[in-house]
Amino acid sequence: MYPVTRGDTKTYSMGLTLGGIPYCMISGSSYLMTVKANVTDPDSAAIVQKTLGQGLTEQFPSNMGVTFYPIDFYYQTQSCPFYFDIQAIEPGGNVETVCFNTIGLSLDVTRSTGVSVTIYTGNPPYPSGAPYPP
Repeated sequence: MYPVTRGDTKTYSMGLTLGGIPYCMISGSSYLMTVKANVTDPDSAAIVQKTLGQGLTEQFPSNMGVTFYPIDFYYQTQSCPFYFDIQAIEPGGNVETVCFNTIGLSLDVTRSTGVSVTIYTGNPPYPSGAPYPP
């Protein structure tokens, strides 16, 4: 399982295998990563899809760099596992599933990157920068 927190940028180097052995990437292949809530969901219900240059980076000979961006899980409202696979589409037309795993999504608490409310300091609580005591 690869942990991801909603709203964060996270990059992983994922090993690719075929038949239990490292998959040797073939020059000219394309790759497609599909993330779903349920394995049986149709592809049209995918939460995220990534391709080379759009979140996937070849790491020869048998790894794939995968970057998750803040927008990828922005609309998710529950912490849960998501299922994903990476398919290699080889130049000759063969399609191979070279990675299958899960993403453990945790929800973020802070949804923006700025201060949203008045910050209080002191006892009793006074607004930051206010005369003490008022």
